[in-house]
Amino acid sequence: MMNRTTPALVLSLVLAVVGACGGGDPEPKPAASADRDRAAAAFAKAYATFRADFAAGTALGDGDGLQNATRAVRAVRAAYFDLDVATRAIDMPADLTDDVNAMLGAISDLIAALDEQGAATTSEEFQAAGPESSSALEQADEAIRVVAEALGVGTDEDPPTGNDGTTKQRELSPSYVSGGSVSDAKAWVVDLLEVGADHVNHEIPSEDMGVVVAWRAAFPELIGESNVVGYERQAPENGVSGFAVFPEDEKIPAGPTNPYFLAFAVRDGSGACSGGVLSGYPDPTDRRQVDLKPGSRCSGAAVASAAGY
Repeated sequence: MMNRTTPALVLSLVLAVVGACGGGDPEPKPAASADRDRAAAAFAKAYATFRADFAAGTALGDGDGLQNATRAVRAVRAAYFDLDVATRAIDMPADLTDDVNAMLGAISDLIAALDEQGAATTSEEFQAAGPESSSALEQADEAIRVVAEALGVGTDEDPPTGNDGTTKQRELSPSYVSGGSVSDAKAWVVDLLEVGADHVNHEIPSEDMGVVVAWRAAFPELIGESNVVGYERQAPENGVSGFAVFPEDEKIPAGPTNPYFLAFAVRDGSGACSGGVLSGYPDPTDRRQVDLKPGSRCSGAAVASAAGY
């Protein structure tokens, strides 16, 4: 992350992984008998270039001030645009046409959101554009992941646990997990706090700072795309509510006296609920287990409130 004008700003925008070009460009041309290996190699090259450009772009926002934040947004936007252009030049397998088109559409939506945020002339305008950028980034990230996985891109670098290669966390096999169900919510919170603290990194351009990626690698059978929900929502059975990192006071810059926190709740197979909070600056690595009062809503928001946030 960065400082206030940059962390909430670029955090909200650099949360995902994809950007796009505009609406009038032609759709990628599917090849009926495309060489899948050749397409995968071309996309892997484009994606590697994108990742490097993306990292360089986000680094521009490490300093204070709106100017650095908007420079970072525009650089990240350029990285997404170039990935879009490179993808359109690849003869993709016909069976991926829908996924690729969905990815390009998500990139286009993201580009529009980043253009608006990058054109902000005040910090207030920049922050106001953050939620839309964050949402678009999440959608684009997921769309790119679908295409990359379908092509097998990045699998050579992935740990044998089957995660996406962005974390070194290995799969855990605790006694309270059996048959895809959790029998002890409190024990699960303890492990999620430990995994999160070990892998959270404020430099990771996503609103969870890498925590959810590590959680999914640790519990791949439990934490799927639908089993981690926004912290205002109630945790699903054998799932988690809450994944976003916030500064304690979102109206002022994050710092030693205004650290970050991630509040979450889990529900086990019996319906029992427990919660936890990661907090600290610049990385929220301090762990705290939170007990909710009987009858409380099983949500990250309820945990945050109980913890005094």
